[in-house]
Amino acid sequence: EIIHSYAHELLKTGTEAADMFSRHAAYFTELTENAEPFLTSGRRHEWMPRLEAEMDNLRAVMERSLYREVDPLFGIRMAGTLGWFWHLRGHLSEGRKWATSLMHMREAGKRDLYRVKVLFPAGGLAWSQGDYDTANRILGESAALFRDLYENSDVMDAQIIKSHCILAGGLASVGKYDKALELCENTLFLLREAKNTWGIAFTLTWYGAIIIIRDHDLEKAREMFRESLLLSESEKDPWLIAEAMNHLGIVEGMLGNYSEAADHFKNSLDFHQQTGD
Repeated sequence: EIIHSYAHELLKTGTEAADMFSRHAAYFTELTENAEPFLTSGRRHEWMPRLEAEMDNLRAVMERSLYREVDPLFGIRMAGTLGWFWHLRGHLSEGRKWATSLMHMREAGKRDLYRVKVLFPAGGLAWSQGDYDTANRILGESAALFRDLYENSDVMDAQIIKSHCILAGGLASVGKYDKALELCENTLFLLREAKNTWGIAFTLTWYGAIIIIRDHDLEKAREMFRESLLLSESEKDPWLIAEAMNHLGIVEGMLGNYSEAADHFKNSLDFHQQTGD
């Protein structure tokens, strides 16, 4: 750390600092963008430890972006890719702080992919912390912007998995069950059209949970969770399998099938421990 600080001070006294900071930011922004698709897949284990190991470098890029020591777009792009990483690794407060700060650097009137993507962690991590009003406001903007800009794009289904599902959870959390179910239904339809197996499995867990809360239809919810589990297993993603098993454990417990519920919870815990969530 002493050598690092000394070298950093020497760098700033010369003429190369701006170029070096920019090259550093470009490298690590590209790293997070390459990692992003794998954070919602069975290959997340290849990328999560690498991102964790580079946390100080990622923080440096986002901090320099905020202070305009590099182009702010580097930090905005980076924050827009890290939502799942921050959530799964439990960096809720830190991730939300970075995403919210950088979100404000991409003005609200800016209708582009970078604005849309940085809104996801800002809103999604607000949901993770129980701030549902903030989550619904930010994710609502993200979902609406993305539908307007990319409705016929091949990246549409990837963004739906993010903002739409968690927005549905946020709406349900404040009692807006009809809107939440409508969003789940539309999301599921679009993902089936796109044949996005991971997204279908993920959406089914949210959909079934809201069905339990609003309609108390445990059998229907159980069928959704069972389908989610089958799809999760086909994707070979232990985290997604764990999510489906956890939901099955809940519904089996509510049905009085305590032995089955306990088995699902134990298996879910084992898979979540494998993935370090």
